[in-house]
Amino acid sequence: MPTHDRRDAAGRRAGSRGPKILRFEPLEGRQLLSASAEAVAAGAKAPDLVAVSFRSEPYGDWGQELKLSGTLRNQGTADADTPFKVDVYVSTAADRSTGAVKMGSIAFDGLEAGADEAFEAVLDLPPTAVPRVGADNAVHIGLVVDAGNAVAELDTANNLDRGVGVDSAVVIVVPHQPASLAIRSVRFDQNTLAWGDSVRVTARVENTLGGPAEASTARVVLTPPGVAVGSGQEVTLVGDLEVPELLPYQSVDVTAVVRLPGGAPKDFPAAGGYIARVVADADHDVTPALTAQPPQGRAVDWEVLAISPDPAAEPADPAAPRPDLAPADVLTPGATLTWGGTFQVSSQITNQGQAASGPIKIRYLLGGPNGELTSALVLGHGELPEGIAAGASTTVTQQLKLPGKLPFGLQLGNGLGRVIVQVDPENTIDEADEADNLYASAPMTLALPTPVGPDSPYSPGTPTDPDPSPSPQPTPNPRPPVVGRPDQQQRIQLYRARLQAFRQLLEQRRQAQLDRTPGRPSPFPNRPGGFPGNSG
Repeated sequence: MPTHDRRDAAGRRAGSRGPKILRFEPLEGRQLLSASAEAVAAGAKAPDLVAVSFRSEPYGDWGQELKLSGTLRNQGTADADTPFKVDVYVSTAADRSTGAVKMGSIAFDGLEAGADEAFEAVLDLPPTAVPRVGADNAVHIGLVVDAGNAVAELDTANNLDRGVGVDSAVVIVVPHQPASLAIRSVRFDQNTLAWGDSVRVTARVENTLGGPAEASTARVVLTPPGVAVGSGQEVTLVGDLEVPELLPYQSVDVTAVVRLPGGAPKDFPAAGGYIARVVADADHDVTPALTAQPPQGRAVDWEVLAISPDPAAEPADPAAPRPDLAPADVLTPGATLTWGGTFQVSSQITNQGQAASGPIKIRYLLGGPNGELTSALVLGHGELPEGIAAGASTTVTQQLKLPGKLPFGLQLGNGLGRVIVQVDPENTIDEADEADNLYASAPMTLALPTPVGPDSPYSPGTPTDPDPSPSPQPTPNPRPPVVGRPDQQQRIQLYRARLQAFRQLLEQRRQAQLDRTPGRPSPFPNRPGGFPGNSG
């Protein structure tokens, strides 16, 4: 047999006679052992939470909502029976190494072993851009699973940075294009009516700007003779014209049946030619600014209706008891409100009149520092379906949100404002006094939010600059290049510690096996305890 064949045969026989030698290579640059493998080797049972899919809308804008969805999985061997959260962050780098800013959190009650749970969320991008957005305007939206480590997991290293489509997504920042709705034509089936009658109205609504308009509502406002249109001395008829979503410059015809009040409202003439005007975006769903819509013209957005009392009805009594709604004591949790943030406001609403009110609508506004309504923003709406009895009062609490972006390019900034509560904003209730339907809070400080990084053990340690820096300037004394990121060094140290623990575990098991067979000689007499290794 040739010499090299004998060597090969000897090597094969030697390899079959004893255990193979394990060699541990340096850990830098590779992951040799996960925490789950260590725990499984030790026989432990614990949950292991990971994201397995994640999606986002492909386009967004600063201060605007972003729709997110994904799936979490517990790939561990035990239930996660402790509530936990998933933080969502935005950064210009996929690994959050560049100015990561927390967008919000998604709460979970727990997750059974082996189970998946899908989630959907709507969160706002920060009102101001994160630092160093590139020319492509791309940012990364990422997840930190079990942020804060509420669950004792088999492996925490897989809670983040797993890849696009798994726990991160790329979003292109595109400036938001505003939308605006206008009435282009209106038609009433009848022009001669009596109080209490119903009439069908048809209107054409057009989106006049380059942004998409969400679904909205149009309503018919009735102005008495001799009163300027838009003066506020008007009533809104019962009945909504539902307007669907509209693409830029798209129009649609909508129709509805509206009903006149049962009798002439207080201070309205019993008969005469009334202007019935259709108002688009009556709830300010498309444009939150409280701006008056000037009339466009007869048959464009208004018509004249000849209204008279019903001959069969009893004459209206001008001195009849009426409700009188008045808000007061508008309170917020603190003296500072943050753009893009949510808050609660409470107010007391009293019916100072002599009759029950019926259902009440409430509008919440952000006005100027003196309570002025010029360019006020509509923050939300509330409702009291049961109304308020005569002489009674009630406290109303409402969750509101300041916008993260102002309409038509207005800039956010620090300043002062007041939260204003307006009851019966469309004058659908015939009150004894319409002048006391507004009440404002104390002046509030309006501030930009302070950026917050994601809550994770691998978060960047440097504070986030709230101001965008698209073109950073070189400094006279540039910092020396960093060799490896801090989170990378942390992981290397973590895996070294796990590797050492795994070696100790192997030695303990080997020693326990020898203790169970004390008469069996060690196959490695030249090593302490018989651990395999080179003797020479």
